Amino acid sequence: MGDLEEADSAIKQTLSELYSYFNSAEGALGTVYFAPGETKREIKIRILDNDYAENDRLFMIALMQTASDNSQIAANATTYVTISDDEDYVTPYIEISSEEVVLTKDNPEGEITLVRSEGTKYFSTVYVSTVSETAGFDDYESFSEKAVNFVPGETEKKIKVRANNFSKEASFGVRLESDGSIDIGNYYTKVNISPREDAENESSDDEIALFSTDGITLGSATTSYSLKDFDWKDDIKGSSHSGSAVFCSGSNDIQLTEKATGGGIAMTTQTKQNLIGVKAIRFYMNVAKKGAQYYTYFEIDSERKWSGSTKGFSRTGACEWPDPAFKLDLSDVSGKYYLQFSTKVNGNSINDVVAWLGNPLSYEWAKYSFVPQDSLEYFNRKAYDFIEGEPLISDVYYDGATERVYNPGSVVV
Repeated sequence: MGDLEEADSAIKQTLSELYSYFNSAEGALGTVYFAPGETKREIKIRILDNDYAENDRLFMIALMQTASDNSQIAANATTYVTISDDEDYVTPYIEISSEEVVLTKDNPEGEITLVRSEGTKYFSTVYVSTVSETAGFDDYESFSEKAVNFVPGETEKKIKVRANNFSKEASFGVRLESDGSIDIGNYYTKVNISPREDAENESSDDEIALFSTDGITLGSATTSYSLKDFDWKDDIKGSSHSGSAVFCSGSNDIQLTEKATGGGIAMTTQTKQNLIGVKAIRFYMNVAKKGAQYYTYFEIDSERKWSGSTKGFSRTGACEWPDPAFKLDLSDVSGKYYLQFSTKVNGNSINDVVAWLGNPLSYEWAKYSFVPQDSLEYFNRKAYDFIEGEPLISDVYYDGATERVYNPGSVVV
C-alpha cells in the first residue's frame, strides 16, 4: 500500500507542477465582425520569435459567444495552433550539484540538489534511484527510477533522502539515469549516516580509519569507484560474435550486447587491480533476457583464464538491478587480479542478450591488526630478485622494530 501511496503522491506532484506552468500562460480576447452576406473571415495572429531552443508551443483558439440572438456557435468551436521551434536542438544537461550529505538522528532528512544548466527551455525528465553501499536496505528510505520533471525555465530540483537507523556508521548513494533524451554530468553522490550518540563507544570495524601504505590498504571500510576509473577494453569470446561493449551515456554503466548465436562479449581491465586487503567486491548487474541459455559473469583472475578459474559470480537468465548489491567474496584470496564482466549465449537458435554492469563498484576492506613482538622471532622468508625472477632464501629475524638478516657465526650489535 505504501508504494501505491508514494506513486499517487508523485503523480499529483507532477500534475501540480505542469498545471502551475500552463496556468501562467496569458490569453487574449477579441471580436470578429461579419458584414451582411460575408461567410469567411481571416484572423491574423502574430508569433513573437526569440533565439531560445525550446519545445514546440501549442495554443488554442475558441469561439466563445455571439453578439446576436439570430446566430449561434457550433459545438466545440475550437482549433489548436502549433508553433514549431526553428532553433537547433540543445540537449538538456542535468547533474547532481550537492556535496556528500550527512544524516543524523537529530537531522534524519536531507536534500540532494539537481541542476539543469543546458536545454532549460524544454520539458525534461531524469530518473533518480538510491544505491546501497554499507547501509542495509532498511536503514534508509529507498526509491528506484523516481521520475523528476523539469518544466521549461526550471533549473533546479531538490530530492529528499531520509535515514532510519543510526546505530553505526553507514552510507548509501543517489544516482541519476537518463532515458536517452538528456545528458548527465555528475550522476552519483554519497549520503552518510552518522551513528547515534549512545553508539559512539561501541566497538565496530567501521570505526577503524582507512589508510594506505606501500600500495596496501588497511582498515575496515568500504570505498566506491566509478567504472570509468578502470582501464576496461572489450574482449570477444569464442569464434562467433556480433555485438558491442560500450559505456552508457550519462550513467557510465557498462553495456554488453551479443547478437550472434553461441557468441560472447566481455569488458576486461588491461592492468591488474590491487585487491590486497579487499575482502569483497560489491557490484550491480542487470540482464534483460530470460532463458537458461544466457550466462553473465563478474570475475577476477590473475592469468585471465576466466570462467571462474580464480573467483567469479555467475547468473543464468535475466535479473534486475539488485538491492543490496551482489557480493563477490574475496576472503580466501589476496593479490593483484584482472577484472572481467562478460555475457555469452549457449544455444543454436538463441541470440540477442543485453547485460549491464552498474555503478558504483565498491571494495569492502578487511581489518588488519598488528601485535608488537618483545622477543626475537626466527623464521625463513623468501626474498625475490624481481629482475631475474629467482627466489633466494635467507634467515631473518624481527627484533620488535626492524627486520635484520641473520648470518650464522656473526654478532649482531
